[in-house]
Amino acid sequence: MKSYRYTTLLFDADDTLLDFKASEQDALSYIFEQVNVPLTEEILSFYHEINHGLWEAFERGEISRNDILQTRFVTVFDALQKRGIAPRNLTFGRKPIDSTDLEPLYQAKLATGHNLIPGAKELIETLRKTHRVYIVSNGVATTQQDRLNASGLFPLFEDIFISEMTGYQKPQVEFFHYCIARIPEFSPETTLIIGDSLTSDIKGGNNIGIDTCWFNPRHVEKRIDVTITYEIHKLEELYQIV
Repeated sequence: MKSYRYTTLLFDADDTLLDFKASEQDALSYIFEQVNVPLTEEILSFYHEINHGLWEAFERGEISRNDILQTRFVTVFDALQKRGIAPRNLTFGRKPIDSTDLEPLYQAKLATGHNLIPGAKELIETLRKTHRVYIVSNGVATTQQDRLNASGLFPLFEDIFISEMTGYQKPQVEFFHYCIARIPEFSPETTLIIGDSLTSDIKGGNNIGIDTCWFNPRHVEKRIDVTITYEIHKLEELYQIV
């Protein structure tokens, strides 16, 4: 019987298995189209700046997930309205709407997005035959579950851990302690976390003493002090590691 370097694989979801950027673009385009504000590159960049800042604060434990959901569209549209880019009185279709109501509409649209990173489903279908595979995600629970279901990935995993369900988020050790308590016969020596985020996936792996695999398809520069055990640029490169 073949032995493997790793037997338990913890996969991030967004931009590791699911193409979040494509799904996000579709959902944002839909929202902005409905409120009659053209989604220009400038507005998109501004949204990403606000959104990334909030998620980074969330990863540091400074704000809650609800803070993000209640804040990001309000902050973006307040700024756009002050600049005269968005109308003071928003309508969604033909119905008056407040910017605080955009988040659930965005989540509903995002939940329909199940674009996959090339090779993701084939990878999990293959590895689940020889390894124990899990999802560890900082996403919104219902949205992530809907997207994983629609993509066909959901039933392929032993279990799926999402920050909203655990009460903590990556890279907090409490998030991983929650997961570890629910992974039978967990061994840090034979566990590998695979993800695209240095601040949540790789740092989280460092925090609990497991090996890390940075999925870096865009060859971005490492900008923070974390220990990366492996770096891959295509998902199929993972076969040679595990």
